[in-house]
Amino acid sequence: MKFSLAAGSLAWLFGLVSASQYAIFHQDGDATLASQPNHTLIFTHSVERQSWILEQFEEGINIGNAGNGLYVKCGLQSGASCEAADTPTTFDLSPQGDNSYTVNVLHGDLLWTVKNDVLYLELADGSDSQRFILSKTSGIEPVGHQELA
Repeated sequence: MKFSLAAGSLAWLFGLVSASQYAIFHQDGDATLASQPNHTLIFTHSVERQSWILEQFEEGINIGNAGNGLYVKCGLQSGASCEAADTPTTFDLSPQGDNSYTVNVLHGDLLWTVKNDVLYLELADGSDSQRFILSKTSGIEPVGHQELA
């Protein structure tokens, strides 16, 4: 089951009504999504966790880094890597029943996948490498993003 944000609410996301900042954890452990200075997106075990803002956009969401103002952007083919960029790729979240989500390209069949701690897009394979957990953070002041009301 996928959730569409066209209804104008983020209430589906942990029962929250407004946009918040989240640490995005990889299901396999305690590694969190981080934007590197070279714009690579990796999952790291660093104690400094980066916050990410989920913004409604048309029927999906854009995911932006609260600290540097860059968005998650992925090539739109299997095996394509994802990077931090000025323009986003729009995604959908699909709950997996265990407090985890898959993140897929809106209206597509490619999912976020972690390989060697780097974020890529791949076809669904049902593995933990394609499951993510969102944890609300106290937040870093957003840069270049508008939060949802």
